[in-house]
Amino acid sequence: MPNPTTKSRQELRSRFVRNAIPTEADFADLIAASLNLADDGLRKLPNEPLSLVRQKADQATVLRFFADPAAEGSVWQMNLVGTQETGLGFANQTGMSILFLDGPTGNVGIGTQTPYGKLTISEMVGTKASATLGARASLVIDHEDSPGGGSILFRRKGSLNVSGDYAYMEYWGKNPHVSNADAGLLTIGIQNDADDHIALMPSGNVGINTLAPAYKLHVNGTAGVSGQVDLVTGSNPIRFSGVYSGFPDNALNTAEICNSTAGDKRLIIAGNKSAGGSVSSRRIVGIYDDLIVNGVVVRKVWAATGYANDEKNEGQLLDRILNVTKLLGAESVLRITYFDNFRVMGDMVGARWEIRINGQNATPAIVLDRYEKSTSNNSHISGTLVGYAKNLKAGTYEIQVWVGTIPGTNAPDVFTGWAGQTWTLEAEEVRLNS
Repeated sequence: MPNPTTKSRQELRSRFVRNAIPTEADFADLIAASLNLADDGLRKLPNEPLSLVRQKADQATVLRFFADPAAEGSVWQMNLVGTQETGLGFANQTGMSILFLDGPTGNVGIGTQTPYGKLTISEMVGTKASATLGARASLVIDHEDSPGGGSILFRRKGSLNVSGDYAYMEYWGKNPHVSNADAGLLTIGIQNDADDHIALMPSGNVGINTLAPAYKLHVNGTAGVSGQVDLVTGSNPIRFSGVYSGFPDNALNTAEICNSTAGDKRLIIAGNKSAGGSVSSRRIVGIYDDLIVNGVVVRKVWAATGYANDEKNEGQLLDRILNVTKLLGAESVLRITYFDNFRVMGDMVGARWEIRINGQNATPAIVLDRYEKSTSNNSHISGTLVGYAKNLKAGTYEIQVWVGTIPGTNAPDVFTGWAGQTWTLEAEEVRLNS
């Protein structure tokens, strides 16, 4: 391709005026000043627009834009990508694709020549929009009005009315539903009803079916959970409440169900996972009013049982031991039941079976006395001891059975158990009405 002339048309015309003798170079400059399809890739036919023609099949660039006539490199260039089904692209000075229009699909690529959707944005360095970095993002929708907003709409083609089916994302610079002037509002919705949406506020509050969420999650309607709901760290009360809300806000992992009419009808579950005895750490279930259970109620009872006989006259019956863990403090008691077969034989003799806790007498004492005044009597009689051990702190205890002589009587011949009869030792933590 000949070099283009730098001479203006006025200068070229001056070489061909009357009486002038143009030289071969003048004719060459004149020809070079004309556009040529073969050399320049330009085509202009009658009744057709001016056209750019790619000169080689492997040539991408069809148009360049220069900042000034003396510039060595173009500022922008327009490219044809492909052969039969081509795409049209715009590249910067380094040749990097900035904007690409794919011919076969109509897809648009920003920063890429392979758009996989109607709009694909590809970045070498990702952007991040945050409270500290400001509005720097891959896609920015600006609005001029204040406190207006921007929106994205998804709809069935050709249908947009209040009775149509469409979804949207919408942002308002100020939430018109709250009084805080700095409160923006982002909503995601499907247009069936006015409140079919998810709302997000700058405070981090999320609303479902409400445009003014007052909590981190505010559901206006029925909520269903299929799975587990966990209370994590800190003070986490859960309330399903009408009026009551009587426990302090700093109570750990608490729950309240209240339907207060004339009085309080409530189920309160308070406490954390600790099994300690202090008020701040134990589990408490309080039920005010009647409790009606249509189903099975299971109560926790510690129990030990066996068949062993013991002929000891005095001391601890080593086979009859029960270990328990008391959860509460002195406000609860241990209800202890002991069933066995008891024999005492001799003349004017007496024996006492006693419940002890960690080797100490229970308070109040839990005892069973047998007195015999005839040496010929050898009766084995079944009996039961029941009592309430009070003033015990929370913790683990060993419940023991001891046998000994009743003061003021002769030494007896004692036998505990008989012929493989079952003995049972039970304990249950309960509260007594004052």
